[in-house]
Amino acid sequence: MAICAAEIVAYMTHPAKVNNPGISIQVRNLVEWTWGLGYNHLDKHLSEFDDPLCVFTDNSLIVIPDQDVIRELHRSTCGLMPGVRRPHIRKVYKGRTSFEYLVIPVDSWNPLPGRLVLSEVPPHIAVATTYGKIMQQWGYLAGEANAAVRTSLVERSNIALGAGSSLSIHDLNFMRNVYKTWSLVDYVPASFLSDDSDETMIEVEDSPDTKSVPSVSNNKIAWEVGTSASCDHEPRRRLLPHELEQDINDQPPTDGDDEDDYASSVDEPVDPDNEGDLRWLESITSWVEGTKATRDEGMLLNDGQIQEDPREKPRAATTVDLDKPDYLCRRTTRTA
Repeated sequence: MAICAAEIVAYMTHPAKVNNPGISIQVRNLVEWTWGLGYNHLDKHLSEFDDPLCVFTDNSLIVIPDQDVIRELHRSTCGLMPGVRRPHIRKVYKGRTSFEYLVIPVDSWNPLPGRLVLSEVPPHIAVATTYGKIMQQWGYLAGEANAAVRTSLVERSNIALGAGSSLSIHDLNFMRNVYKTWSLVDYVPASFLSDDSDETMIEVEDSPDTKSVPSVSNNKIAWEVGTSASCDHEPRRRLLPHELEQDINDQPPTDGDDEDDYASSVDEPVDPDNEGDLRWLESITSWVEGTKATRDEGMLLNDGQIQEDPREKPRAATTVDLDKPDYLCRRTTRTA
């Protein structure tokens, strides 16, 4: 007997949200997205499997996959970034088509003994239906209130096998995390909700050589690695002392990209309205020459342009208190 999509959606719907309008459609889309199926392909996927004993949809039975499969489902499901296309769920099984399950009653007082069942129904359907039954009975099995239930499930599974451990507390936690990711936590991009989602979405490659995560279009998180163009240019170096002694108007262009700008600045006639620019250049030249001539005398000179301001007075280097510069004399307390 095939498992219908409505049963899977019912098991994957949180009991507190059953009456929310449109919740079934949302859960269905989320299941298709997290299982790596195409949009509206859940029915087609489930039609590939048959459950002749109806153990997966029997609310009185719990079907537990192998420990290794539970942990592989947890690793492949909970280790992916939100919004990135999930690979097809069947890739987790690496070609396996037959699986062994432990079947035990939901209720501890049920005298029905546990048994092993071999089935072609894949473990992701077993986890979805089993934890859906657990959710209906006890919720997420979290907290001290459900400690006794968790212990009972582990003990009864071990007794059913007779030897070894078929289930542990950690495996129950793994199943809970996977179930929450499939039914509640994950994010479905808007572009997935269309019939051509297979052409518009990008699937994560399994190649170990992959160094970047492909970006996802249309309202999805895009992870891109880039470099700023400004990082390709080195900062301009400082002028050397012998370069300072040269006339600034005779400096050749230092960068090939500036040759046109330099030529145009030399050939253009001087604008009489921009005499201030010429005075600025003459001031720099006179400052360089004056500093060179008087640096041994300990006197810093300023030019005539600055001397026109009566507030500015020439100062000798010997009059400056080098042990306590001006910035230390200023007020350091911040005010609002």
